[in-house]
Amino acid sequence: MRASTAIALIASLLIGLTVAVGARTFGLFRSGGASSEPRSVLVAGRNLLSGMLMDPQYVTVRPMRADEEREFLRHPDELLRPIPQVVGQRVTAKNIEADRPILRSDLEPFERPDILREQIAPGMRPVNVPLTKDRSSGASSSATTGSTSI
Repeated sequence: MRASTAIALIASLLIGLTVAVGARTFGLFRSGGASSEPRSVLVAGRNLLSGMLMDPQYVTVRPMRADEEREFLRHPDELLRPIPQVVGQRVTAKNIEADRPILRSDLEPFERPDILREQIAPGMRPVNVPLTKDRSSGASSSATTGSTSI
């Protein structure tokens, strides 16, 4: 075998290997069909009442059901990412039943609340005090865990 033939063979192998690695990197070998692994969805871990300040411990992540998958395909931008921290410090806009997917429309708009500093008398400052139902006085079954400012 001549040297020029050996060099051409090695060069073609290197070019072919480079093309294969590049195609795999850009996902050209992935199938276009549905994936075998079901999507995950963020659901309420318990009944959530309208106006509640959400906490990540109130939600859970589970595989999406077939009927939820059809709804997801119709409105893909309505579902929240399946990460419990997404709901932290968010307020519910309506009641959400346990084990139901949480939609963006179920929550109040995600924006900075009014600045308390502008609402209180001069010389005073706002302070956040976390209150839980079991640590508050006179807690009733309708009390919610959250943070209040005084």
